[in-house]
Amino acid sequence: KWQVFVNWCNMNDVSPVDASEQNVAEFLLHIFNLGRAVSTVGAYRSAIQQTLRSRGRSDLDSSVVIPQLFRSFRLERPRNPRVMPQWDLSLILTALIKHPFEPLDVAAFRELSWKTYFLLLLASGRRRGDVHAIANDRVFSREISGELIAYPALDYLPKHIDAAEGGARFQPIIIPALTNAIGPSRREPDRLLCPVRAVRHYRHRTAAFRKDRKRLFIPFNPASTSELSLNTLSSWTKQLIRFVYRTATHQDLLLRDISAHEARAIAASLAVQSTFSLEDVLGTCVWKQHTTFTDHYLRDVSFLLGNLHTLGPIVAAGKVVG
Repeated sequence: KWQVFVNWCNMNDVSPVDASEQNVAEFLLHIFNLGRAVSTVGAYRSAIQQTLRSRGRSDLDSSVVIPQLFRSFRLERPRNPRVMPQWDLSLILTALIKHPFEPLDVAAFRELSWKTYFLLLLASGRRRGDVHAIANDRVFSREISGELIAYPALDYLPKHIDAAEGGARFQPIIIPALTNAIGPSRREPDRLLCPVRAVRHYRHRTAAFRKDRKRLFIPFNPASTSELSLNTLSSWTKQLIRFVYRTATHQDLLLRDISAHEARAIAASLAVQSTFSLEDVLGTCVWKQHTTFTDHYLRDVSFLLGNLHTLGPIVAAGKVVG
């Protein structure tokens, strides 16, 4: 986003690092007029402010013009909040307990990767960047509880700097194991949606061709030596959901927008509507204010709870639900 701003400045004979409040306002108006959402324009503002702040400029922090500009943006293009989930979680989870995703030890590497990432994304309730940043050698399992604890690579910078390791809001990803939730006497089918089980299978499968790659998730191509990019990992969610809907027998189900963000929204909404406290879920998902969740991520998942009941317990936003 900073580079987009630089390109605009170059076209308008403006020095990016010396851009005035008026220059920045004109750029943001340009982005808005391209049809971008107000939240997207806000992300551009944050990128510009943070970059200029790192160079000793704080004048934009006290701007009067830019907040007024955003008020006009919101009046002209109000946000339509999403209420219903954009895809059917129960349909996805039902597919994950069948062929070609099970048995995990004989599933193709693509299907194993899709399933592990999706269950971990749902179970953690965290941003896709947080899951992408998990370091393979910093994944641990507590012997008694069986829960998985995952830490990011040491060089990872999250969206909010105070949530970086060592910061006040830092939280490692902690995933409960379904084995303890359902009891050791239950048979394997009840644990097919356990994210801890999937991660263990994935790490075992990738150990032979991981090479020097440090992140937990690696490319499908075993000959590759590069780390998996964030955008590629994020695309796994879309690929999985499209695959499930394409092969589903429930033809009356509609596929709407697909995004990894929606998995986070559904996970947090499930946890809250399953009577876990809002404060607890906010802490797990590393949200500072409840309005971030209620304004942007809260979904009505009441209709999902009945369908999910037939699948047994699942892990969502750090909690065992069901």
